[in-house]
Amino acid sequence: MSSLSSVLIVSPHKLLRDCLVASLASEEVFGRPLAVATAEEAVTHCLSASPDLLVVDAALPGRVAGELLANIRRLGLPIRTAVLGLPDDAEAILAAIEVGADAYVSREAGLVELKRTLAGLAAGESFCPPRVALRLFQRLAELAAQAGGTPPPKPQAPPPLTPREAEILKLVAEGLPNKEIARRLYLSLATVKNHVHSILDKLGVPGRWAAAAYLRNDRSLALGALPRGGVAV
Repeated sequence: MSSLSSVLIVSPHKLLRDCLVASLASEEVFGRPLAVATAEEAVTHCLSASPDLLVVDAALPGRVAGELLANIRRLGLPIRTAVLGLPDDAEAILAAIEVGADAYVSREAGLVELKRTLAGLAAGESFCPPRVALRLFQRLAELAAQAGGTPPPKPQAPPPLTPREAEILKLVAEGLPNKEIARRLYLSLATVKNHVHSILDKLGVPGRWAAAAYLRNDRSLALGALPRGGVAV
């Protein structure tokens, strides 16, 4: 079995990150694993290094884990994904699969099962318990019935950004907070916040890190959109 070039773990818990990195690094198949604490860091690393395998801790706050998986899929990155710590519930597992998970490890699983699951992904395989497979088939049947044979609508391109929004998006992608953007562009903080909200709405993304990921995947969105003589609000 060939080794992976890289494995990325994203979890808010430092102890878990450290333990998983140390354990996976002891086996050649997992290459040289790395770990980050936030979805923002995970997206940045995935865009720059494109790891073979992304392990997402379901304990990420709110709906961040699902949003991260969905954005990895939306960006079209060739990264296999596994969710760590899901409840042993068919609906929860199905929800993870629907947003982009290739595999999962339940809360009750141990390290041996985790490694077996990840090794399977490394070999291009995945495992689905019979009861979850049954629910997947039922879900596919439901979707087919809802579609009624009608082809899905073509995805629409997001509304174009204004030159100012494109400029602000580039600064957001550089990691600048709103206060620094306002200082650099000589704008009020409230104006910058309004622009950021408009950018997120137009792109249909949940947060700043996702907007930055969108820009990195589609540079034409902003590059070239700015006039040489400056930008007007």
